[in-house]
Amino acid sequence: MKKKIKIVVFLVLTVILLINIWVALLFMTKPPYYENFYGKTFRTAYSDTMLTLEEAIKDVDYFISEIKTYHPKPFLFMTEEAFDNKTDEMKIELSEKDEIKVGELFLKLSELAGMVDDSHTTVAPPVNSTECYLPFSIIYRGGKLYNISKKSSLPYKAEILSIDDIASEQLYDLIAKHSFTPLQSGTDRFVENKFRQYIPLEIGFKERYGVEYKINDRVYTKNVESLTSYSPKSLKQIDYYEFDFEGQSVPVLELNSFSNYGDMEKYNQTVSEFFEKYMDSETIIIDIRQNGGGSDDLGYSVFNHFANDTYKVIDNFTVAVNERVKAFYKFGYQFHLYQHRIPSAFWGLPLYGFFPEMEIPEKVLQTENGETLSIGEYVSENPIKAADRYKGKVYLLISGNTGSAGIDLASVFKYNFKNGAVIGQETKHPESFSGNISKYYLPYSGIAYYLPHSYSIAPGDKDLKRGVIPDYDKDRDSELEFVISELL
Repeated sequence: MKKKIKIVVFLVLTVILLINIWVALLFMTKPPYYENFYGKTFRTAYSDTMLTLEEAIKDVDYFISEIKTYHPKPFLFMTEEAFDNKTDEMKIELSEKDEIKVGELFLKLSELAGMVDDSHTTVAPPVNSTECYLPFSIIYRGGKLYNISKKSSLPYKAEILSIDDIASEQLYDLIAKHSFTPLQSGTDRFVENKFRQYIPLEIGFKERYGVEYKINDRVYTKNVESLTSYSPKSLKQIDYYEFDFEGQSVPVLELNSFSNYGDMEKYNQTVSEFFEKYMDSETIIIDIRQNGGGSDDLGYSVFNHFANDTYKVIDNFTVAVNERVKAFYKFGYQFHLYQHRIPSAFWGLPLYGFFPEMEIPEKVLQTENGETLSIGEYVSENPIKAADRYKGKVYLLISGNTGSAGIDLASVFKYNFKNGAVIGQETKHPESFSGNISKYYLPYSGIAYYLPHSYSIAPGDKDLKRGVIPDYDKDRDSELEFVISELL
């Protein structure tokens, strides 16, 4: 008996010791470091910095080389010849100057990135010594621009005809050439979102702009004062509420971002609260109209609450493996362990088996540099028991602002889930797209740019050049009403 007691005491003390060691190791653990992690900035480009012609040309050549060398599918939406012709034109324009501002170079490089028409191939604007924004926002409808800023000196919903004698059609084109999607829906939303920032960049920073507008069939002109600062309206990452219309009510789960660098516990808690509260509701709505993306895991954690036991995530995944790619996936693997409170002392161990979602990072890190890793049909297993899943109808709202991981959720939803429908407008960019991004810097200007590492084909996607098409194409101002009045 005494021997058994000693063994039990020894085991208990051992467990306590191991727990203390684990806690101590966790206390010493810091987030993993990755120099090209796109959430941090390590160089700053300033718009007013002057570059010599030689420096500007070298940065252009460097950027072109990066796209051609590392982008997984650079010429999916254009020919290499068209791209080369554009870059030749750009170099000729640059050669007419002895020097060029970094801000001017940014506009040219951003236009080049726009030609690739890939949502994850972009160029970041440099810091301006004097910020300048238009004092109103717009929406684009039927080929026309309308003011939607109620606090502006312009009438609400006035049609914008021109700014400084530049017609609205030209204003649209000045911004659309920077759009990183081949789709009209996404380009229209891009113009809306970037209008007050990009028009001053294109036509020059000024204290005031002359605006010609029309209201009630009458044309007016007005000088409007520019702004030196502007903060876009911020949305909660996740929220839920009940939408009431014509005496009926439906629960709405609003998912405005899938960023996984916030409070993940709060996010998952809110998701669980929503489904627990409305488990017996006949219908729910999931709103990702403003969701530009982030981590797929956050979208699938919602989908699991009503999906089948298994569901297809992709038809094919490819990545050309090199040191850059391995650095990205190594960071992703370590960050996953960090989020699951695994001490950094164990990050060098192959713990992939404990996390099924780490299958792709595992295969990438085990593939030789210079080889192309291709993974066929990928099916995910639902970790939520069938008895605990929501059984009612689910309607998913999408728009031209829905991008990246938001599109992944919409694509997986439409392909795998039949007890509901997708409502809204075609997504920002195609449902098959390049992903897994890193941030880099041009050697002379310091301009930051983003490049993807992989390419995924969405389940059932044969076209490769269209976004997620809604089952019901409805105006974004009436989608919630449509669900209640027409589908319930």
